[in-house]
Amino acid sequence: MGTNSWILIVVAAFFGYLLLAIHYEEKRATDRRKVNLGPPNGIERRSGKDRRRDSLLHYLSWVLRCQVRRLGNSVRQKGPSGS
Repeated sequence: MGTNSWILIVVAAFFGYLLLAIHYEEKRATDRRKVNLGPPNGIERRSGKDRRRDSLLHYLSWVLRCQVRRLGNSVRQKGPSGS
């Protein structure tokens, strides 16, 4: 087999892989259009408010509230004696 034959094999393999990728993408897009499928396996739905739309100030206040709650829970678990 000469160089031209190998080039043709590589090009044919590339286009075969390209067609396979297009087929899988179409299949995925079609599956997502079905009604009430729910989230894909391994992905959990978010609960509560989406914080990505908030400003940096809101995000920092949320972090501070979480840390205060964490510290409050650890103090309650230790008890009034502190040990």
